[in-house]
Amino acid sequence: MADWQTEWVDEGDQRLHIDRRRQVVITAVTLLILLSFLGGIFITFYTQVTGQQTLSLALPPVAFLRADAEGTWQLFVADAPDSQAADQLTQETGDVLEFAVSPKGTAVAYITGRPDGGTDVKLLDWHGRQARSHRLLLACPAVTCSRLVWHPDGRRLIIERREGNTPRLWWVDTQTGQTATVLSDDTAVSQNAAISSDGRWLSFADPLHQEMVLYAFGADTPKRLTNMLGNTAVWHPASAQFLFSDIDLLVYHGDDNQTSHQEHSHDFAQSIHLYLGDTSGHWTPLLGDSGNVDDANPAWSPDGTWIAFGRKPIKTAAGRQLWLMRADGREPRALTHTLSEHHGPPIWSPDGRYLLFQRVDTTNSNAAPGIWLLEITTGHLAPVAENGILPAWLP
Repeated sequence: MADWQTEWVDEGDQRLHIDRRRQVVITAVTLLILLSFLGGIFITFYTQVTGQQTLSLALPPVAFLRADAEGTWQLFVADAPDSQAADQLTQETGDVLEFAVSPKGTAVAYITGRPDGGTDVKLLDWHGRQARSHRLLLACPAVTCSRLVWHPDGRRLIIERREGNTPRLWWVDTQTGQTATVLSDDTAVSQNAAISSDGRWLSFADPLHQEMVLYAFGADTPKRLTNMLGNTAVWHPASAQFLFSDIDLLVYHGDDNQTSHQEHSHDFAQSIHLYLGDTSGHWTPLLGDSGNVDDANPAWSPDGTWIAFGRKPIKTAAGRQLWLMRADGREPRALTHTLSEHHGPPIWSPDGRYLLFQRVDTTNSNAAPGIWLLEITTGHLAPVAENGILPAWLP
């Protein structure tokens, strides 16, 4: 009889042909399940023997800045975690000073220095591992353009244009290159822009009045909150809530036996605490009992249920550590404990399992910062790139 791949004529032989094909498929599936099971056993055995832990292989690549062989800062990309090589995306003659990835990950805006002391805003298209179509978007001769912020529509950028000591926010259309001031009063001082996830709200700092301004696009009257640090809102990924940090003046009362407020002694100390606000202008402190600390760089988890942030004792040389708490301030805990290492702003992975950040040894003035990855549930740390700063995920 011919083999099972031969065309069959008899109806009984057709059934035999189907049964054999079904048997082949079942056997193949069984083998795949067995191999997957054995692979899991091997990974577990490898972890127990070597003490090393494995991280997700589904993480997107990481973009960051690093000096090239000539000492010029360029934009690089590497795989996470524990990348053995990084690809250079730019070949600029002036330093790349900062960059921002578009909301859909299809473009990267970046800023380079100019020989005249000014800056240029440039744009590249991102296609997987390929960076294409580098082009000049906006020239800023003899002035500083900085702090790139994408609108959620993926077309417009906000930049901070600073002439002398005066910062102002400007729109830039990434398709046409047209510009316009963000505020109707083109003489108003404004900086540190942040746009809500739905694109309806803008937050910025007013350094002249030490205020954080909340502005609804299309509205006439903004809301203002006192903020002595010049910080702006860190918007919730799906609501009109936001986080910010500000100075909190602590007053310690002495001489308990004295009944008069004027008679007993006072001592003053400053802390920097985190606050939760909303677009109605209300705000409330988080971790109000945290004492003399400097809390900064809050970041929402992708689902908005957790907040990662940095903490250090205020006015000390200790490095800032990474902390985690629930969105209402409950269950705070430290994720890192090496006071000799300073940890930069945390950036959540899209799946909410990891934090990306830069880290540097504060006890060694010659130490170069590196890019690291922390798995939240296990505390496992993995290097992504050496000699890198300002990391960001690239879809």
